[in-house]
Amino acid sequence: MKSRVLTTTSFPNEAKTADNIRKELQQQLVSVLGFDASVMNCVVWDQGANYVAALRPYRCLDCQDHLYNTVLRHALNPDELSETIPEVAETLQATKALVRYLKQSGLTSRLSKTVKQMAETRFSTVFLTLKSIESVYSELQEILQSRSESQRLHDVSPDVLAFLVQFLRLFYDAQRELERDKYPTLNLVVPLASQAKTPLQPDSVKEAERDDIFQLAKRQIARFREEGTAVQGADQAAAASISVSAPVAAGHAAKKRALAEFEEEWENIVEQDEDDDDEVQQYLRLNHNMEGDGRDVLLWWKQHETLLPQLSRLARTVFSVPASSSSSERVFSAAGRVIEERRTTLKPSTVDAILFLHDAL
Repeated sequence: MKSRVLTTTSFPNEAKTADNIRKELQQQLVSVLGFDASVMNCVVWDQGANYVAALRPYRCLDCQDHLYNTVLRHALNPDELSETIPEVAETLQATKALVRYLKQSGLTSRLSKTVKQMAETRFSTVFLTLKSIESVYSELQEILQSRSESQRLHDVSPDVLAFLVQFLRLFYDAQRELERDKYPTLNLVVPLASQAKTPLQPDSVKEAERDDIFQLAKRQIARFREEGTAVQGADQAAAASISVSAPVAAGHAAKKRALAEFEEEWENIVEQDEDDDDEVQQYLRLNHNMEGDGRDVLLWWKQHETLLPQLSRLARTVFSVPASSSSSERVFSAAGRVIEERRTTLKPSTVDAILFLHDAL
């Protein structure tokens, strides 16, 4: 798995409409990078808010990292929690107020571990704040009691705190996995989501989802075979056209062509026999265990490419798509450190070169 920065550019001085965004993307890919215009159909685009209309004709995928964040931001909405689970809302608000007080009073220096600040817009900071308070809860009791300020911990229920840390840890760990770009992450989306649904979803629903995936894989394999048949037919037509206009070769060339025709006929027979045995069923019969192969699922498919050629092709196509846009977000963060207050006059080409080298070296 490789993640690379191809190019960065400043947006033209015009409205960021859907048409202008699509035009600029095509300009960069075709005119600057030299791709064929059809590459727009080969890319799976991040479905950001301002890209939805611009890329509607093309394949888009929501960033799973952002989806987790959005779901949990709504789930932890203090107004809704106050009505449905007031003890959770009280613990969250009291924890936030406690951290603010600890920072302002300088009491954090007396703690054995750092206390994290909570930002409601990103749930990961909510988890880290709750986890940091839980880890020093007994210390806080002693410090606040010595200052006659035990009431500041009154609404921070240790039981609710432990429950929230345990509940949110699953989503936090999932986000950390989906943000990586050194190995495929799209294959982790379904297992992580299934893990989150386990307490809530019956097994019959999971079985139905699994069957749907198997059927989708079979349809995609059939499409690959149709494409291969069409390409083979075109090649044969081109060869026939050439043979009509060219003189018939003799001697060594004739033997070579005859051998090639025999090999092609034999390959067709072998492929037909393999078609009778469904690759999806072959894959299921392997009863494989991916734990020994680590995170690199593409390596596993590379090793089984001969046994499962069509599924391996499907795996390369699908698993090359990242599950989140975190790689792009990191480029924006790097750009923010490059274009700082004292370097606002940098040329776009200079910024592009700096970010390219920062990523490549």
